[in-house]
Amino acid sequence: DTLRLVYERNEGDLTMGTLVDSLPNEVPLIRDRNMYTLGVESLLAYYGLDSSAVEIQDDGKHFVMKGKDGSTLVDCELTEKQFLEVNWFSKWTEEIIELKLMIEAKRAYGDENYEKYLELIPSILMNFLNRVDNLEDKMASEPEDSPSLLKSFWYWLSGTSAKVPNASALLEEMRNLGLDENLITQAEKLLDNDNFEEIPSFDQLTQIVDGIAYYFIPPSLESPFNPMCGMRDVLQNAKFQDQVSSTIQLLEEKIEFLEGPGAMGKIEKALLEQPENETLLAKKKEVEAAISTNKSNLAEQKDELSIINEFFACFENAIVLIGPEEKTFQDLAPTPFDDASVPKVCVHGNLIKTLTNDLFISRYPKVVDYAVTLIICVIMALLAVYQGNRASFINSLGILFLIGYVYLGFLVFEKTQTVWPIATPACAGLSTSFIGLGVMVVIEQKAKSRMKGMFGSYVSSDLVEQMVEKGKEPSLGGEETSITAFFSDVQAFSSFSELLSPTGLVDLMNEYLTAMTDILTKEKGTLDKYIGDAIVAMYGAPLPMDNHAYQAVKTALLMQQEQLRLREKWSTEADTWGECHDLVCKMQTRIGCNTGTATVGNMGAKDRFNYTMMGDMVNLAARCESGAKAYGAYIMITEETKLASEQHKDDIDFRDIAFRFLDRIVVKGRSQPVAMYEPTGFMDELSQETQDCLDCFSHGIEKYLAQDWDAAL
Repeated sequence: DTLRLVYERNEGDLTMGTLVDSLPNEVPLIRDRNMYTLGVESLLAYYGLDSSAVEIQDDGKHFVMKGKDGSTLVDCELTEKQFLEVNWFSKWTEEIIELKLMIEAKRAYGDENYEKYLELIPSILMNFLNRVDNLEDKMASEPEDSPSLLKSFWYWLSGTSAKVPNASALLEEMRNLGLDENLITQAEKLLDNDNFEEIPSFDQLTQIVDGIAYYFIPPSLESPFNPMCGMRDVLQNAKFQDQVSSTIQLLEEKIEFLEGPGAMGKIEKALLEQPENETLLAKKKEVEAAISTNKSNLAEQKDELSIINEFFACFENAIVLIGPEEKTFQDLAPTPFDDASVPKVCVHGNLIKTLTNDLFISRYPKVVDYAVTLIICVIMALLAVYQGNRASFINSLGILFLIGYVYLGFLVFEKTQTVWPIATPACAGLSTSFIGLGVMVVIEQKAKSRMKGMFGSYVSSDLVEQMVEKGKEPSLGGEETSITAFFSDVQAFSSFSELLSPTGLVDLMNEYLTAMTDILTKEKGTLDKYIGDAIVAMYGAPLPMDNHAYQAVKTALLMQQEQLRLREKWSTEADTWGECHDLVCKMQTRIGCNTGTATVGNMGAKDRFNYTMMGDMVNLAARCESGAKAYGAYIMITEETKLASEQHKDDIDFRDIAFRFLDRIVVKGRSQPVAMYEPTGFMDELSQETQDCLDCFSHGIEKYLAQDWDAAL
């Protein structure tokens, strides 16, 4: 009625015999009680409990296991009164490079690809030798200039010629390890890459690595998640343990005899009577040598026994599961961590770990799945169809949001072991996003087609894109609007034209105008036209903006800063600019701005027209640019621009600007003087010395305007 795991029993003996030490070692074949899965039965045996320790509570919704002292060992929820979702902790096994190389060697030998088979031998032996602790310590203690096998091996793997491991070095380490000489002879043949006639078989290679593996614990047994080994390892170590223990006992008995009265005692007694007897003295030395040899052998055997005991120590206080890994038994299946099929015994192992670690998988109610899916779809749809400021950035946030949501789901599971709904909400949100994008593409294409049909032949493509984004179309024929006109011009441009070749002049202007136009565009300006080296632009049209004056002044300061950067760059390009190098490195740009009402719209002939600006305030802006030369300034703006630019200090991106009063001038075509100012820089970039100079200049100007000449000086 029972299945007994018998360790030893004499032939013909009908008694129980000696059972194995591990529990359970006797399993009843008939039980009048509930039968649980192997993992639960193993836990019951481990804790020394019977089926009465298990309770199914709350109408089959809870599984509880209590210890002998009444404490709760396991408490988990059940599905359908019997099922528990097993948590998974790791892959079946970690990749061990030497075993992988052994598989490759076996395949190469089976395919009779002896060249590849022999090429793998050094790395196989090297990896197995590196598993031996004392060998690693020995190599680590070598002098820096000595040919360390570990260093040589990595040189060899990297394909370099420095310190490639050779056969003699590997064989020497194997001899130092104490490997059998027959195995060393076979290894020597394997390491002889030039001899293809007498190649040891793969089975002989296995014997060699088994001889090396005798001196270390299998790395798979030291895995933090799935420690395992083959039954072959257990049986071999048990055999070795019996052999070594027997040898130790014999050596100890022999040493005891040699040191006892029957050997050394008898000689010592005889020497007391005949101290000069040479035969007795020689016999004493012989016995002493025998004792020393046996003690040395005993120490070696004890070292080997300690290695074997370390192996079996891995099984102490552990639940050991035994299962087949051959495909013949059809007991293999993939796991959440393994693509390839692995032994199903891992299911029982992970069940035990799930029960003992209280890391139970839980799920939210279905209503949470539906709610999360709806919320994700709504958010993805809103992000997909958004067409306001920074629309592209906001639209792309949808993908980032989805990735973040999936990551959050995995993070929640990792921290709480709760399955957060991922697949359905993510797929639904992605589908909703695609549908929303499709709808917006159709709408946007229709809008673009309509705009391009109206303005595509005479308005820049950038302007069309802005009008589509803002939904604001400029009026045909021009309209009165408040803008800031912007003019810039390179000082002494005729000198550049005279000294530079046509190609050099084009290259210089292209680099200069590109840099300046980039700033203009970035600061929301509209390029009107290029006139040689001059730039004509406007702020506040065709798309209205409240802070157009500030944007124009800011652009002027940024252009002057960019001019400095360009000059520094050109100073290192003497070969490029030739005799004009000094002139290029001193290039200066003058800028003029004016704020007011101008006529902005489509102007020109019926078949040739451009979106531009006209009006007296535009002419005044041009006069500011040209008139700045008389004051030694490189930016000159009108009082209207200064006052308008200071009205938006509450804006988020506003930077306070320092101004210097220049003069009141009467420009051509006007009878009233106009106050002129020079923006000298951003306040947060000015040094205290510069600010003090500006204050001093301001006091001087006040005296100057009051005609107090002495005080002004």
